Amino acid sequence: MMNSADTHSPGRPTIVVIGAGVAGLAAGYLLRETGRERGVEPVITILEALPEPGGATRTDRINGYTCEWGPNGFLNNEPATLDLVEQLGLSEHLLSANPQADRRFIYYGGRMRELPLSPPAFLKSNILPLGAKLRMALEYFIPPLGEDIDETVDSFGRRRLGSKFATYLLDPMVSGIFAG
Repeated sequence: MMNSADTHSPGRPTIVVIGAGVAGLAAGYLLRETGRERGVEPVITILEALPEPGGATRTDRINGYTCEWGPNGFLNNEPATLDLVEQLGLSEHLLSANPQADRRFIYYGGRMRELPLSPPAFLKSNILPLGAKLRMALEYFIPPLGEDIDETVDSFGRRRLGSKFATYLLDPMVSGIFAG
């Protein structure tokens, strides 16, 4: 547990943030900065179940190797993210992704298959059989579900784009992003 102040003072807002992962730490930081901008010093307590802050993001050194856990990057097209990096004085530590990282592969059918990055490349690729590509083309004609119906990512993919798309493309992409 981390506190911005050890004691509670009357008239000072008391805020509890659950989780000391990136989101919780950023929330605590932004709450403190917003309070200061308004002339208020809030009492902020961040609760974390793990022994160290950082949530799933951490660095371990194992047998001489550096092992990074959690996300290896973030989308830098959101100005607020870059503003936070600047405020924290971390801009000089940002590394641009290697252009080779733009290539994505999915393993199925006993081999690695490169994920095409444009519609023409997708049509020419062997990423899905022709029938599955034709089934995807029907997506335009699939009506939306009612507003009150909740749907999983998998059922959405199967319903709108077909079972082969869901199995061979959607499932690996979602699992890769969220370590499913």
